[in-house]
Amino acid sequence: PALGANLIIPDTQSNLSTAGDLLLQSSSFFTTDTRLKGERQTVSLLGSHARHSLVLVDGVAQNAAGEDYDFSKVPVEQIDYVEIIKGNASAYGGSAAIGGIIHIHTKEALADWGAELLAEAGSFDYYKQVYKAHFQRAGLAALLEYYHQDAFNDFYYDTPAFWGMDSPLRRTHNRKQSDGLFSRLTYQQKALKLDYSLNLGSFAKELPGTINFLELYDASRLTGSFTQHNLRASLAGKRWSHELTGWNYFDYSQYRNLESSSPV
Repeated sequence: PALGANLIIPDTQSNLSTAGDLLLQSSSFFTTDTRLKGERQTVSLLGSHARHSLVLVDGVAQNAAGEDYDFSKVPVEQIDYVEIIKGNASAYGGSAAIGGIIHIHTKEALADWGAELLAEAGSFDYYKQVYKAHFQRAGLAALLEYYHQDAFNDFYYDTPAFWGMDSPLRRTHNRKQSDGLFSRLTYQQKALKLDYSLNLGSFAKELPGTINFLELYDASRLTGSFTQHNLRASLAGKRWSHELTGWNYFDYSQYRNLESSSPV
């Protein structure tokens, strides 16, 4: 509260897909990325560069080295709420936070039993499936969530009439696929609370080039995966509290463009 943080809470009835979609609902955020499902999503806060906002997920810095962060990696179904600290916050987040701090809090394990199935379909041959299950027994609660998303994302270029094109140019080979598994296990006994979360993901993205050299990139693609472990332990008394956090993140990606149909 002392930093004047604003809270953003997802609307469960909206058609938002990722953390980037959620942030871009606010006038404080802007992006120059293509607004299609599965595409890379970076955002700038109050006009600053995307790399100038420090991004945290459950207290762990995602871009402390000063790079921008791809918010398409965080499905909106995993988000409980987001804290936004606008303006220079370098005193709290280092040089990576000169534009502000974006702190994403993932969902806690729910204290009841249930299961859900969500299916979406939309333009550009987009569809998404989400499977959720959660249960609670005594002091133990667990949450499990799996999602699959696929979008071909082919679209027509807005070509000027004076180009004299016989047929409009269509951007193809732009398919984006991703899969993810998020799980959380919480144990609470009086003042002691143990919390472990696991986030697994993989993606395959076709990446066509500019309008002038489409054939050179019709087989280019970026593939990758990530694994995130986060363990927290907290012990609280009447006048004191202790918290210990341990985390391990692995992120891998590979760009490949060796099967172009261009004879050159």
